[in-house]
Amino acid sequence: MIIDNIHQSIAEALKSKDKTRLSTLRMLLSAINYQKIEKGKELSQEEEYDVVRKEVKKRRDAMEAYQKGSRKDLYENEKNELSILYEFLPPEISDEELDSQIQKELVNFPKADMSQMGQIMGILVPKLKDKASPARIGERLKKVL
Repeated sequence: MIIDNIHQSIAEALKSKDKTRLSTLRMLLSAINYQKIEKGKELSQEEEYDVVRKEVKKRRDAMEAYQKGSRKDLYENEKNELSILYEFLPPEISDEELDSQIQKELVNFPKADMSQMGQIMGILVPKLKDKASPARIGERLKKVL
């Protein structure tokens, strides 16, 4: 389970006195524990991955805002936190594999065009949720269409 890896990584960060890593891991552990309390039960591994994905999305959004606001120092901090969070997610599939999955689904849409993108995304995102981000799926789908 992810939570065990986080505890181990926190211990390592404490020993190495890596403050950024330590605070990021503690924040992630807190988010997972909050979700566990909210649901009233232990989280499955998939639910833990969902929490990590939410935290990744928060960091991406913050990075975008800091970049627009010309706050390079805060942008770099978020970027460092993002790289730490990625360690706790399964690796994403390659663009070729993603294109292959998209092509398989497009067989069901013989005259697929941009007007059907929402329908196609509605099918692809749940299938590929843990293999690629929805933004990446949409980006690849636009290239194919």
